[in-house]
Amino acid sequence: MDLTNDNITEKLDFRYYIRLCRRYWYWFVISVVLCGGIGVFYALSTVPVYQVVANILISDEDSSRPSNAMSELASQFSAGNMMGGTNSVDDEINVVRSHSNLRQTVKDLGLNTGYTVTRFRVFDRDVADKTPVVMTCDPAIADTLGCYIGFKVVVNKEHKVSIKAKANDKTVIADVKDKPFPVTLSTPYGDFVFDKTKYLKKGKGVKMTVGFSSYDASAEGLAESVSIYIPSKRANIISFAVHSPHSQYAQRILNTIIDNYNISGINEKRKKDQKTADFVAERLASISKDLNLSEEDIEHYKRSNKLTDVGADASKWMSRSTTLESQIMNAETELHLLEMTRDFINEPGNEWQLIPALNVNAAVPVDAYNGLLLQRMQLQNTARGENAILKKLDEQISALRDNLKKSLHKAYENASVRLHDLRVQAGESKAQLSKFPEYERQFGNIKRQQAIKEELYLYLLKKQEETSIALANSMPRAKIVDEAYALSEPVNLSKKKLVAIALSIGLIIPVVLIFLFDKLKNKFDTIGELERLTPVPVLGEVCKKTDAGSPLVVKSVGGSTSVAELFRLIRSNLQFILGNTGSKVVLLTSTISGEGKSFISINLASSFAVLGKKVLLMGLDIRNPKLAEYLELSLTDGFTSYIANENITLDSIIQHDVLEKNLDIIVAGPIPPNPSELLQSERVDDLFARLRTVYDYIIIDSAPVGMVSDTFSLVRVADATVYVTRANYTTTKEIGFLNKLYAGKRLPKLSVVLNGTKTAAGYGYGYGEKSGK
Repeated sequence: MDLTNDNITEKLDFRYYIRLCRRYWYWFVISVVLCGGIGVFYALSTVPVYQVVANILISDEDSSRPSNAMSELASQFSAGNMMGGTNSVDDEINVVRSHSNLRQTVKDLGLNTGYTVTRFRVFDRDVADKTPVVMTCDPAIADTLGCYIGFKVVVNKEHKVSIKAKANDKTVIADVKDKPFPVTLSTPYGDFVFDKTKYLKKGKGVKMTVGFSSYDASAEGLAESVSIYIPSKRANIISFAVHSPHSQYAQRILNTIIDNYNISGINEKRKKDQKTADFVAERLASISKDLNLSEEDIEHYKRSNKLTDVGADASKWMSRSTTLESQIMNAETELHLLEMTRDFINEPGNEWQLIPALNVNAAVPVDAYNGLLLQRMQLQNTARGENAILKKLDEQISALRDNLKKSLHKAYENASVRLHDLRVQAGESKAQLSKFPEYERQFGNIKRQQAIKEELYLYLLKKQEETSIALANSMPRAKIVDEAYALSEPVNLSKKKLVAIALSIGLIIPVVLIFLFDKLKNKFDTIGELERLTPVPVLGEVCKKTDAGSPLVVKSVGGSTSVAELFRLIRSNLQFILGNTGSKVVLLTSTISGEGKSFISINLASSFAVLGKKVLLMGLDIRNPKLAEYLELSLTDGFTSYIANENITLDSIIQHDVLEKNLDIIVAGPIPPNPSELLQSERVDDLFARLRTVYDYIIIDSAPVGMVSDTFSLVRVADATVYVTRANYTTTKEIGFLNKLYAGKRLPKLSVVLNGTKTAAGYGYGYGEKSGK
C-alpha cells in the first residue's frame, strides 16, 4: 500500500467498520424503525397482483378436409396461396393483438371506463367491476372521443353525490354538487349518467375517480398490458399473460380476447365458405348444361354413324372381314377343283379313265361315274365279244358322262357367282373397317369433353357438399388448451416479504451511509482510523481535556483519570522507542498549529517528572511561542536570548520545578529576526550537549513542520520525534505529508500521537506490533 503521497489508498478493514457501526448504533435504530414503519404501511396498502395466463392451439383449418388430385390442384390456385401462402402462428399472434380485436374486447367489457376508490385518503385502488358507483353513456361517445375524461366523484353518507369532470385532467367541463342518484352530467362530449350499485354501503360515503376514454385509446392500453407470445418456436401454441389484482376480471379479459379472435375467424371462414358455395352453385348450373350438351353430341354422333359402341362395332366388322376372307379362299379352291375336273372329263383320252377324287361339289356325281367305270373294267376283263351287259354299261357311262359335264358346268358357274359375291362383301367390309379410326378419333374427342365435364361436375357436387357442411359447422381456428386461470402465488411481494425487505433496507442504509461518510470525509477521529492511514508507529491517543482552565492533566503519580492513564501509556511506548541509552531528547512537532502539540509536550514532560526523572521542557517554537502563555510563566530570558547573547548564562534561562518537582522549563524567549539562522548556530549544539549531562529527558516543543522548516534544524540534536495529530482536525492530506516524512526518514525515530479523541478507549499494546517499522 502506497502511503507516501497525498492520495492514501486504504484496505477494507471489516473490524474497523464493525466498530464504526457500533459507534453509530442509534443510526440503525432510527433507520430500522423508519423503514419498518414505511414497509408496514406500504404492505397494508398494497394489494396482491396475480398473473393470469391462457393457452390456445392454432390448428390448420384445411387439415381435416379430404383431398384428391383435383382439390390439391385447386388449393394451389386458392386465394390464400396466390396471396403469399397460409398464415403462420406469428401471423395469428398479430391477428390476436390487432387493434380491431382488442378494440372489440374493450367494447364488450367496457374497459374504456375505469373505477378507482381512494383509501385512507392517500392511496387509490382499482375496484374493477365491484364499483360502488357506475357510469353509463351512449356508446357512440367512446367511438368519437378525442381526449381522456376524468370524473372526481364524492358520495357523502346521505348518498348525495358531487361530480367534477375534467378533460385530460386539466379543463373542468362539467360540475354538479350534492345531487341524489341517479345523476346525469352533461358535457360537451355527451351526457353521462351516474348511479349507485349494491357495493355502496348504507350510511357510508366514498371518494373515487372514474376515468373514461375512447375505445381506441383503451385498446392501445390493453395491448401494452397483455403479453402475447409463442412459448416454443416449434409449437403452434400461443400463450397469453396479464398481471392484475383482480384475477377473475383479468380472466374475463383474456377469455374475451380469445373468443373475439375465434368469432372473427369463424365469420371470416363463413364469408369465405359462402362465397365458395355461391361460386360452386353457379358453376354447377353451367357445367350441368355443358354436360347435357356433350351427351347429346355423343347420341347424335352414334345415331348418324349407326354406332352403338365404337370398339364393339369395330371388332364385329373385323370378325366379319376375317370370315369373308376365309370363305373367299374356300370358294376359289372349289372353283379351281371344278375347273380341273371339267378339263379332265373333256380330254378325249380320258373317256374311260377314272376321275381323280378332288372333293368336288357333291352336286356333281363323280363317285357314281367312277363306280360305273370300275364295273366296266371288271366286266371287260371277263366278257368276250359283244357282251350285252358291257354294252348296256357303256351306254349308262356315256349318259352319265354327259350329265356329269352339265353338272360340272353348272357347279362352276355357281361357284364363280358365289366367289364374286364374297369378294364384293369383303370389299365392303374393308371399306367399313377403314372408317373406324376416324370414328374412334372423333368419338374420343367428344367422349373426352364429356368425361372432363363429368369429373368437374362430380367434384363440384362434392365441393358443394363440403361447403354446406362447413357452413353448418364452422369451427374456430384456435383450440383452447387452457382457459384463462390465475397462478396461485401473487407476482408481487407478499406483506411479510415487504416488511422483511423494508427492515433489511433499514439495516443496509446506515451501513452504506457510514461507509460513504467514511470514504468521503477527509478527517479522522479514532486511533483505528489513524493506524489505517499511516505506517508510522502510534504511541497512543489523548481524550479531550475536561478542565479548560488548566493545561495540566497529570497531577501526580497516583492520578487515576482515564486521560492520565493514556499519558502513562504514551510515556511507556515512548520509552520503548528510546531504549536504555543515555539522556533522551524528544522532539514534538505537528503539521499545522492548533493540533495540541504544546498540550502534549507539557503533559508528556510532567508524566516523566512524576517518575522522579530529571526532565527539561523546552519551548522552541520561536516564531510563535505559546509555552510561557499556557503555563502563565514570567517572560524572562529564554532560548533565543541565550543563543543570541553569549553573556546570558544557562542557569538564568532555566525555570526550575515548574508544575512538578524535577520538571524544569526553558521558554522560547523573544522572537528573533532570523529564526532559521539562529537554530543553525553552534551554540545550539553546545547547549544540548550540556543539557544532556544534566537531564534524563529533554522534551522539545518545536514549530509545525508543515508551516516552517525550523523543526528540521533541530533534528540533529533529537533522539526521537513525536508527531502530534488531532481528531477531526488533522486532514488525510496532512497524514500523507507525515507519510512522506516517514518514508524519507526526515525525522528520527518518528512516532505519532492522536489528540482530542471523544472517548478514552484503551489503546492496548498494539504499538509493539508497529515498533519495528
